[in-house]
Amino acid sequence: MIGKDLENLQDKEGNYFFQGFCQAAKNPQGGWTAYFWPKPGEPEEEVFRKISFTIQVPNRPYQVSAGIYNDSITVEELNETLR
Repeated sequence: MIGKDLENLQDKEGNYFFQGFCQAAKNPQGGWTAYFWPKPGEPEEEVFRKISFTIQVPNRPYQVSAGIYNDSITVEELNETLR
């Protein structure tokens, strides 16, 4: 994905999740975004619910994200832990 324009990349459900990452990074504490993505080692057409945390790197033009595959916790529950 290096060098690609990811702003309009959609998951298999039609979610523009990179736009969600950018929106989450506008919060000083960062935020969570849910989307559907293949698991490493699984067939690419098989997708699973993934939730990623994104935060802006202070004083830099970068954001950092890390995600987990989870079917039960909600983005709202995770964002509540940031407060």
